[in-house]
Amino acid sequence: MVNYVLHSISGNGVAEPSREVKDTGYVIGKCENLLLLTFMLLDAFTAMALIFTAKAIVRAEDMKKQPLYFLAGTMVNVTYSIMIGFILKILLTRF
Repeated sequence: MVNYVLHSISGNGVAEPSREVKDTGYVIGKCENLLLLTFMLLDAFTAMALIFTAKAIVRAEDMKKQPLYFLAGTMVNVTYSIMIGFILKILLTRF
């Protein structure tokens, strides 16, 4: 889903980031997913906000160059993680 959204944005005149930036973003994204899912299951919503903020600080330089690409990627990734966490919480409370 993240790749689809970012590919759509890149196709509309936004310069695509370098391979190194994409690889770093992939690793950061997967770590972010694990942390967000864990914090969602633990109801640690403040920690979720700190993850989002820390990522924004670490990727600040990249975001200055291509803000739409990184904002869209972060928002899709965070939304995806929260929705999966929400579904898992519902399933875990029913069984």
